[in-house]
Amino acid sequence: MVSRSAALLTGMLLVAMALSGTYLYRAFEQAPARLEQSSATMRMTDSMRLTMKVALLSQRGYQSYLLAIQQQDTNQLIQAQNLTKASLGFVFSDYIDKAAMVERVSPLIRDNLALMSIGGTSPSDEVLRTISANSREIGRLCEQIEREFWTSFQSDFLEFETNETRLLLQYQLMIAATVVVAFVLFAFVVRQRTLNRELQRTDAGLRESEQLLQEAQSLARLGNWDLDLETGLARWSDEEYRLLGYLPGDVPPSAEAFLAAVHPEDRQSVTDEMQRAMDPGEVAPYRIVHRITTDEGDRYLEQRGQVEFSPDCKPMRMFGTTTDITERRNRQLELEHYRDQLEDLVEERTRDLAKEVNDRRHVQEELHKSETRLRQILDSSSAGISILRMNPIRRIYANQRFLEFFHAGSSEQLDEFGFENTFVETRDRENAGACVERGEGFQRFIMERRRVDNSTWWGLHDAIPIEFEDAPATIVWHYDITDQKLAEKELVQTEKLASLGGLVAGLAHEVNTPIGVGLTAATFLEEKVSDISSLVSQQSLTRRGLDAFIDQAGQSSRIIVGNLHRASDLVRSFKQVAVDQSSDELRTFKLVDYVEETLLSLLPQTKKTPHEIVVTGNRDIVLTSFPGALSQIVTNLVLNSLTHAFDDGETGEIRIDSSLTGQNAHIHYSDNGKGVSADVLKRIFDPFFTTKRGSGGSGLGMHIVYNLVTRKLGGTVVCDSVPDKGISVHITIPLKAVPSQDVT
Repeated sequence: MVSRSAALLTGMLLVAMALSGTYLYRAFEQAPARLEQSSATMRMTDSMRLTMKVALLSQRGYQSYLLAIQQQDTNQLIQAQNLTKASLGFVFSDYIDKAAMVERVSPLIRDNLALMSIGGTSPSDEVLRTISANSREIGRLCEQIEREFWTSFQSDFLEFETNETRLLLQYQLMIAATVVVAFVLFAFVVRQRTLNRELQRTDAGLRESEQLLQEAQSLARLGNWDLDLETGLARWSDEEYRLLGYLPGDVPPSAEAFLAAVHPEDRQSVTDEMQRAMDPGEVAPYRIVHRITTDEGDRYLEQRGQVEFSPDCKPMRMFGTTTDITERRNRQLELEHYRDQLEDLVEERTRDLAKEVNDRRHVQEELHKSETRLRQILDSSSAGISILRMNPIRRIYANQRFLEFFHAGSSEQLDEFGFENTFVETRDRENAGACVERGEGFQRFIMERRRVDNSTWWGLHDAIPIEFEDAPATIVWHYDITDQKLAEKELVQTEKLASLGGLVAGLAHEVNTPIGVGLTAATFLEEKVSDISSLVSQQSLTRRGLDAFIDQAGQSSRIIVGNLHRASDLVRSFKQVAVDQSSDELRTFKLVDYVEETLLSLLPQTKKTPHEIVVTGNRDIVLTSFPGALSQIVTNLVLNSLTHAFDDGETGEIRIDSSLTGQNAHIHYSDNGKGVSADVLKRIFDPFFTTKRGSGGSGLGMHIVYNLVTRKLGGTVVCDSVPDKGISVHITIPLKAVPSQDVT
């Protein structure tokens, strides 16, 4: 008995050890599997949640696009594109099992994005229909994929629960066996604790997954249910309770409780559809849309379910999901309303466009007639007229008078000669071209132009921007003022000669005084010499008489020498200034010294006035330029101030300051006289413009100054003035001038 008991005990021990080993091995192998199952469950939950987000964002993008079309709002269009792009981003999220989404949904979303970009806020009907169809298909595919996730999740979850039940049963059996053979399994306690902790973590993960699933269902307003057709037992998720209008746990889940929640008018159709689904011939999932009545009003639910059949085609189980589609249905109704409005709007817009086309055709006909009349008027004009296009500048019309100005037989001949070659001065071409390019036009632009035979003529040009042949253009009027410029040149030359004549007359008067004084002193000295000679010949010369003669001779000599020096200085200054004004040669000279010499030649005019002329500045400034032009400039400015700046009896001041700025000399001429108004200042350099017409003013002084500075010396001149505050003229000229052209 003892041996049999020992053998039995040993056998039981071996069996217990074998069972324990088998259990421990399976538990060890299944713990990671449970962890993996829990992770897969969480990922599937995220996949369902993100799938619904893709559908929701795509639908919102489509709705925003419809609003953008209705409101013609580009910002709303951008928002629609951003929502659609966001839905595409969720498709490629790493938190989603995206194979099915990438393959089936992403092409439709990309197609919608491309169509929105093409259609803009005024898409064609075909584009709008395609986007609408794509949006519906995206929603359908997302729901289908979500159902696939849910079906897979339910199957995996049931299998997971079955495995867990089996594992717990085995665990209890092994615990009983372990009590019997505790002394054998003690070595495995530590390992078992480890497995227990892993199991707890797995259970916590499972509970977290269940919580995430409930949150996902709540967020998506998605409930799930399961009905055992043999026993009548049903299971509802918490969200299923809420969707049906119950609180979780309020009523036992059952088919009767479900039908009680359905709107009375929809119960029969729901019952018929569920009965139809139990037909073995109907293997596809069924879909039912029905209403429920709540305190907030009727809501629409969508039931999607499927029936499992036994091998003998007997319905065993029915399961599915419930979705709240009230907002979607309301949006569909709203979209249908918008679609109707859009169709009305399209029809109205079509009528408006037809009217607009007819109006535009009429306007174009009138415009064509107007342009024909305009061409007739332009062709008969006595002024030369051309029309230019911009960017680049090209001539698109020229009348016969314009071609005559350039001695051209045709527009082609003038175009072959070259637009740029018709300008003598590059600066004139650049200034006129810049005004045309900016679409500003210009007024009274005087330029010297070159004909196709290389002869030149002077033109007065006016230009304004116009619309010609449905495009921006510039029309330019050309007037031949060559005769006027020749007359002006002669007047300017006459003015120069008159100025030089006045200089000669003044010099003659100035030189006459020192020479007359010198002549008087010489005559007196001659008389005294004759007297002293007589005394010497008579031998009656006394010491006192000799001393008196010597004193008188010394005084007379000093008077003669001083006045001759004064006359010599005047003649030298006049000679230099006169030669400079009559010649046209470059020479090197000091700026400040030459200004003082010029003022010395003006002494006959300036000494008669109480005004003071002050010359300051850098005396080391050396110019290689045209001194005659500079002398004429200073002379005209000074005489202009003496004529216009001061009233009779008034004492004023004229200042001429010279400074060096880089490679240029700057001359600042100013007086503290009456100044000029803004209107006068605008025309101060115009030829023949004067404020003292009939009082000695020719109107050419400042015009000559402008031409000499800009053309002869290659510099710039700017004039500014404030009434009763005097006038300032800023002249900037290069230190080294280049040979220039004739100046008028």
